[in-house]
Amino acid sequence: MRMRGLPSIKFISVAVAAVLAGCSTMQSLNPFDNSVKLTPLAAAATSATAPRWQVQVGNASPGLTPAFVNDTVYAAALDGTIVAVNADTGAQKARFNVGTRIAAGVGTDGTLLVVGTEKGQVIATDTVGAKKWTVNVKSAVIAPPHVADGMVLISSGDGTLYGLDAKDGSTRWTLARTLPALTVRNHAGMVSTRRAGIMGTAGGRLIAFDTVTGVLGWESIVATPKGTTELDRIADIISAPVFDERVACATAYQGRTGCFDLMRGTTVWVRDIASRYGAAADAEHLYVVDDKFVLHALDKSTGASVWKQDALIGRRIGTPQVLGSNVIAFDPEGIAHVFDAKKGSVLGRMSGEGSLPYHQPLATKDALVWQTAKGTLMAVSKR
Repeated sequence: MRMRGLPSIKFISVAVAAVLAGCSTMQSLNPFDNSVKLTPLAAAATSATAPRWQVQVGNASPGLTPAFVNDTVYAAALDGTIVAVNADTGAQKARFNVGTRIAAGVGTDGTLLVVGTEKGQVIATDTVGAKKWTVNVKSAVIAPPHVADGMVLISSGDGTLYGLDAKDGSTRWTLARTLPALTVRNHAGMVSTRRAGIMGTAGGRLIAFDTVTGVLGWESIVATPKGTTELDRIADIISAPVFDERVACATAYQGRTGCFDLMRGTTVWVRDIASRYGAAADAEHLYVVDDKFVLHALDKSTGASVWKQDALIGRRIGTPQVLGSNVIAFDPEGIAHVFDAKKGSVLGRMSGEGSLPYHQPLATKDALVWQTAKGTLMAVSKR
């Protein structure tokens, strides 16, 4: 296989989608459970920083995650609306509707836009809405399609990965995997680099595969299911992995966090840090919010702890993302909490519309973008 303090930031609005939700056999594991009472916030920490821009897209759900290509952010709504906006200004470039309710998207390479439905329909258009093709796979499309290397990669609800030809949607290959008896519905999608697709699976595995042929390159164990009940044994990877030129890193629910050699899949390090929120990384550190709502910074090369921050466990913070020299994490009320990336100190926060994002914020060139549950596409950028 070929592997090819809030003083420092201001906020923007952009659409983004959910990282996780429960499968049909169990309750949702959404980390942003707003049924739990949160610790009140101190008034002194409130920041008056305003969003740089915001655009209304339409109601979102897990599986609807914005994409960023060529200075444009693409976002989708449940009713089939797709919006393209300038990532710097929020100016609308296009708005159209694919004509049906959708559950996953947007996937794009900057030329082709692809979304999916609960009934297994995959719809491809150009960037202004002209239909290119529509095909059906055998199960629900639950994660954003991934467009790369002339292929459209589809992760379906029955555990099958499809490689579709981007030109006409024809199936070039499939990679089927057996699911455990009980899984968490995974809306996280995948990443790719130099013709290698990388994704986490149910059962705690991280896999790398050739995007053009579907040939499995390597499979590594992030976490091993354990316990006496099927619920105890859930060790799924329910967030997108992160990678650089050397390693791919992932974290598992009720499992562990680790980094693996990008070329061979061999273990670089693993830590007993379980998370349902995913990870973020910069050049030196991997940032993870564990299942106790503690934010950790780990050395990306060794896994050693650099710092941990537990001051906001009462706010049940979720998936982190890196913005310059800061780390951002949201709580169930949609408040973005800002931390110093080197020291872990709390720098401030920003309140949005009171609606949480379902997904990990999307990193653009100099900003973070996300879409709230109510459908507002928002952005925050470095000053």
